[in-house]
Amino acid sequence: MEVNKVSNILLLFFLCVSILNSKPFNTIQDKLYSNNTNLWIKDLGDPHYGTHKLVRSKLFDEDEKERFDEVDIEWSGRVVALGDVHGDFKSVFTILYLSGIIDTNLNWIANNTLLIQMGDVVDRGHHGLRIYKLFYNLSFKALEKNSRLIQLLGNHEVMNLCGQLQYVTDEDFDSYGGKMMRQYEWSKHGFIGKYLRNLNIVMKVNDTIYVHAGLVPKYARMGLKEIAKLAHELLKHSICDISPNSLFYDEDGPLWTRNIAIGSHDHSCKLLEESLKYLNAKRMVIGHTIQPNGRINVRCNQQLFLVDTGISDAIMGKPTLLELMYSSEDQDIDKKITDFKGKEPFSINELLVKEKIIEGERKVKYIEINNILNSLIKVNDNCDEL
Repeated sequence: MEVNKVSNILLLFFLCVSILNSKPFNTIQDKLYSNNTNLWIKDLGDPHYGTHKLVRSKLFDEDEKERFDEVDIEWSGRVVALGDVHGDFKSVFTILYLSGIIDTNLNWIANNTLLIQMGDVVDRGHHGLRIYKLFYNLSFKALEKNSRLIQLLGNHEVMNLCGQLQYVTDEDFDSYGGKMMRQYEWSKHGFIGKYLRNLNIVMKVNDTIYVHAGLVPKYARMGLKEIAKLAHELLKHSICDISPNSLFYDEDGPLWTRNIAIGSHDHSCKLLEESLKYLNAKRMVIGHTIQPNGRINVRCNQQLFLVDTGISDAIMGKPTLLELMYSSEDQDIDKKITDFKGKEPFSINELLVKEKIIEGERKVKYIEINNILNSLIKVNDNCDEL
């Protein structure tokens, strides 16, 4: 009986290896590199859409400088932060298209723009795999426009890497071709597993900290490079250490804390100010904690920006972006912003997807720009039909 059981397991293993290396997988996978993006956009949701070639791409080149060293950068231009998207491809497309970052063919078109995704791409919604592939592809296309896409880890990425799948939908499993194929893709050998193990958990851009849940003082005093170094070691060796003091599972850690996002103003803002002082920063942008009003909220004298607006239809269906403008081709001398030094944004805005009916029955979606800091950008009421 035991011999037959072992034989069946081995047979199943070799069958999976055979499928991964089959011609149909290679043919579909090649479409990702096609100039005709329309060919592969539908394939992003195909359960037979392979990912094994991506693992051998430049992103995972072992000779490439480790991405964990790059946690403090300067950017002169436009910076946008996208909160937790939780498997909703349509909402991701809607906000990126209407804000002028991508076109209808999923090509990156925005110049001098840095997009930071705050983590939690997966779970609750059905299209996590499709969104990871989109971000992977856009990370290369952005460079052609003097732009960048940076994705951060969220707690749901770590949960899935460690096999905690209680928020995974049946449709998500199906998008991989089943549970076994999904398990492979999230392993150290699969595309998703390798891709996520190359991500940071915190970034500083100019004077702003970006982190999934927040940085309380006990972590902020470590410094960004030490946090990144520790995260890198855990991602390589002990990512699933669920002890209370683990960086990835500490309830007050950068992937889980809510002590900055909620609680009394005095307590939360004191923690924030202490952390910002350690990090020599002026503000912090966080996701993780859903905002009940579906809007980007600001706390602590415009030092804290909460960008988890429940973007996914699985939650609230409220797509938004936080936009920080550091320079502009349309700088007006009368506005006195030509003395911009590079670190301080001259305008911070909430980009909010809204919908209205035109011509009696046709629904269109558009971006409403709500200024948070300064009044240099007017509300854009131009409509784009989706």
